[in-house]
Amino acid sequence: MKQFRSLLVAILTMVGTFSAVLYTSCHKDPCSNVHCNNGGYCSGGGCVCPTGYVGSRCENLALTTITFYNNTQTRVTLAIAGYTTVYVDAGSSISYDGYFGDQAIGTATTGGNLGAPISWNLVYTFPGNGELQVNINVSSDYFYLYLRNNTFYTITDINVNYLLTGYETYEYTTISNDGLLYGVGYYDAFTNSNLYFFDHTGVHQWSYLSLHLPFTDNQTFTASLL
Repeated sequence: MKQFRSLLVAILTMVGTFSAVLYTSCHKDPCSNVHCNNGGYCSGGGCVCPTGYVGSRCENLALTTITFYNNTQTRVTLAIAGYTTVYVDAGSSISYDGYFGDQAIGTATTGGNLGAPISWNLVYTFPGNGELQVNINVSSDYFYLYLRNNTFYTITDINVNYLLTGYETYEYTTISNDGLLYGVGYYDAFTNSNLYFFDHTGVHQWSYLSLHLPFTDNQTFTASLL
């Protein structure tokens, strides 16, 4: 009886082993001949690629996007190496496509009719996937001046930051008395920043002795002359 049991166990073991071998031979590992590049790995017969790589074998760099948003008050001139120089209006944006790891290197400049030009050095790396959003902001070190002339006279002279040594500007322009809003330019922002406006005779004068600036990025000040 014991011999019969031993024989039965041996037969069952042999059958189990044969079945396992047969099952394995009929159900081949789908990843056995799949090679994934650049750190990818196989799952279910296909490659799962790491960030920054695409393709059936993770063989290609991902093509991604950098978008620059112009949050300033004026048009921005954007010059990125390898791309055509473009002009981005205030409140608009522009996108560049590039491969993961490449860099968008260049400059951005902005300014009004008068005042100081503002510039940025740009160095950004294309992301591993999707889109990188870059905001172009003017820091709180500056304010943008708008002027609305509701007087009887044409404004021809603008004095900003009077008596602030090294930062005072005196500029000549023509702002008609049409009640329209004109963008003037960027100026240095201080807690005691001030404004003086004159007509061509220099007799008529309008002033703002304290601007009460909020000292936030992209700040503005509107002077309405009566």
